[in-house]
Amino acid sequence: MKIQSRYLEEVVKAFSDLPGIGQKSALRIAIYMLSQPKEKMRDSKSR
Repeated sequence: MKIQSRYLEEVVKAFSDLPGIGQKSALRIAIYMLSQPKEKMRDSKSR
């Protein structure tokens, strides 16, 4: 899978290294996280 953004590609690679997460799922997770407000991502880190 070729992704245009080098940074997005690195994030997808990191997620796809997790057991049970393929490249498609990793891309979906990365896009979801990037589409969320920063405040929501900050709140989820402290849980």
